[in-house]
Amino acid sequence: MALLVTHACPLRFPSRDVWRAAGAYGALHHIHSGTESCTLEDGGRLRVLVTNAGAILWERLLSFDEEGMMLRYQIIDAKALENCPYGRGYVGEVRIASEGAHNSVFHYQGTFDPLPGYDEEQSRASVKAFAQDCADGIARYLHNRSAA
Repeated sequence: MALLVTHACPLRFPSRDVWRAAGAYGALHHIHSGTESCTLEDGGRLRVLVTNAGAILWERLLSFDEEGMMLRYQIIDAKALENCPYGRGYVGEVRIASEGAHNSVFHYQGTFDPLPGYDEEQSRASVKAFAQDCADGIARYLHNRSAA
């Protein structure tokens, strides 16, 4: 049975600003410290990520809801992805919720079958670390943009 991991990160920025950063499907390298590059293919529906460790992931955009501030994607292939409990078949979802005029919540969830050798605790920790890194990157990006 697939494992579902959720993580929520409050951010002190308006939800529309957070969504502009989180919903930029081809810009993960701007908010995630482990992503070296991110390019879009197939009319923007496929992103190719290269990690700092040299892994390559191909991720298909499954759904994108601008008004609802939500996107879903699936890893359709991966090369040299090591020390990671998930790979092909992983489905990630980003959702931004408003918490008043100046605050929001970055919601992330991952659904996957952990790869052999990874237990549930390791798998949950990996997804939560990824989500937290993205939320921290969004906060840095928005802070730097407002300070400029």
